[in-house]
Amino acid sequence: MIALLTAGGALPIAADASGAFMDGYPKRPLTLVLGAPAGVELDLITRRVATFLSKDLGQNVLVENRPAADGVEGAIAVAQSPADGYTIYMATRPLTLQGQASDGPAFKFSEDFVPVVMVARIPYVIVSGMHVWASSLQDTYALMFTRRRIFTCASRGGWSTTHLLCEMLKENGKLSWDHAPYDTEISALDDVTRGGADVAIASLPTALPYIRSEKIRGLAVFARSRVPAIPTLPGIDEHGYVDYQIPDWCGLVAPAGTPANVIARLNQSVNAALADEDVRKDLLRLGYMLPNASNTPEELGKFVTEDVAKWQKILKEQQVTALE
Repeated sequence: MIALLTAGGALPIAADASGAFMDGYPKRPLTLVLGAPAGVELDLITRRVATFLSKDLGQNVLVENRPAADGVEGAIAVAQSPADGYTIYMATRPLTLQGQASDGPAFKFSEDFVPVVMVARIPYVIVSGMHVWASSLQDTYALMFTRRRIFTCASRGGWSTTHLLCEMLKENGKLSWDHAPYDTEISALDDVTRGGADVAIASLPTALPYIRSEKIRGLAVFARSRVPAIPTLPGIDEHGYVDYQIPDWCGLVAPAGTPANVIARLNQSVNAALADEDVRKDLLRLGYMLPNASNTPEELGKFVTEDVAKWQKILKEQQVTALE
């Protein structure tokens, strides 16, 4: 067993293929479990990749939506399934931070899963309603300081990534805005279009249709560089927030103990999907960012190690036990 050390323990890469080699994998359909409901952006990208994998692997890859408990229920089921490569999980940042508290779920990401491949990075964006008379982030901040009323920053849920970004920007910029939690990103953005909230932070794939239809105004994207889907939108670092380039991500993981050759085959297939011109265009058009060309399991493991350490520090500073 090869392992990478993470902030939460050792993240195994894959089981030794000797004695566990699965010649001709896959020989039957695969199940790709997703901790999100059908129809949301993560579901769309998962099904797009699964369609390609079905053709490349020669077996159907069936997407199973298990959004209960923010996907934790589905993750536990995958962690407890046979480590044979026939049941895999589409992981995101919140899953890697689950179990940090003593009352966390009955799995530990760093011990129960092995990394397979990064699928995409998901940038966040700060937007404002068209009722806010400011065309840039600087002008919006200036307006907040000159107006007597308190502005509102909308996001999904309590202590989600977007909620934390609202709080971090408020603290860093000494802003006078109140956080407004919503059940979903869509409901938060809908209220911004109606003037019920002034600004919002959401994933770019969710916000992009609103920006393109000019229902809301994009102010900045939380990424290290401008995003191909909307290159006119400044990066948050262009406004001096160099520590806020923290897009979310999604990647495939498998139960710990999955044979190395199975991990390699899945990694190869996903990378073939990401190299396909039509798939690439679809993902970029939807607002996602593509991973590095090499995109190995080891790279995903290293990325998760660093990402967990960064977010454990953020959660501690914000006195939050888990990320939603």
